[in-house]
Amino acid sequence: MAYVTQEEVLASFSRLNDLLDRGRISSSLIDLWISSAEGIINSKIALKYDLPLSETPAIIKSIALQLVEYFAEKELHTPTSSGDEVPWLYPRYDRLMELLDEIRDGKIALTKSDGTILEPSNRQLSAISSNHEEIDQIFSMRDAWDSRVDPDYGEDE
Repeated sequence: MAYVTQEEVLASFSRLNDLLDRGRISSSLIDLWISSAEGIINSKIALKYDLPLSETPAIIKSIALQLVEYFAEKELHTPTSSGDEVPWLYPRYDRLMELLDEIRDGKIALTKSDGTILEPSNRQLSAISSNHEEIDQIFSMRDAWDSRVDPDYGEDE
């Protein structure tokens, strides 16, 4: 499920309408940008929410539109090595990624159109794992009086 439609993109960015009419961009290119935006959003929030979302929250729609704009601007401007021609482009993308991280981390709630909070997936949240599962830990979950460090810990093998 795409978070925005081509009609919404064209209504939001009249410049793209003009470029489409003049043949500078194609409908399929806009569809690619929409699909890319959806893929980025899904990859960021998939570990917290079941996809597809039952309803597209306004913030997700806004992020999707801004990502499409990012892809369009990136396509339409030939970047220089300094990136000076569109100084707002890359910081805006970084901010969008930060917003998605904040959504994933629970710092920003996703809300439905009626204002209720879209609850994270219990299945997804229970699947969280550590990147240290394969490491022999220094401490164990023993009683505090029984905690000890292996005498050989830190010795070169």
